Amino acid sequence: MESINFKRDLSTFLQVLGGAAVLPLMLLGVGGTIYKALAPNGWLSVLLRNGLPDSFAAASALLVMCGFAWLTREWRTPRTRSWVIDSLVYAFAVAGLMYAAQLIANGRL
Repeated sequence: MESINFKRDLSTFLQVLGGAAVLPLMLLGVGGTIYKALAPNGWLSVLLRNGLPDSFAAASALLVMCGFAWLTREWRTPRTRSWVIDSLVYAFAVAGLMYAAQLIANGRL
């Protein structure tokens, strides 16, 4: 029978607990950002309503997609990929925390 390593087991438990706290915030951040961008009075409609030409909007959307493709290229080292992905996860978790605060304070995004 294996002996119990309290330090290792506590570390594992805290990692699971942290992941369980970050996951819903990240999902709320991704969903809230998509909602804010595509809602009837969202970022995209405001951008297009203020006279931004359609061709510029399409070009900028293409530029953003190329940027995301560049970030996910295979030639990057696993360490760099891990850092980029971790940064995106925590950025969306912070956005989810802000959206949760708005939902609690105002009752809407």
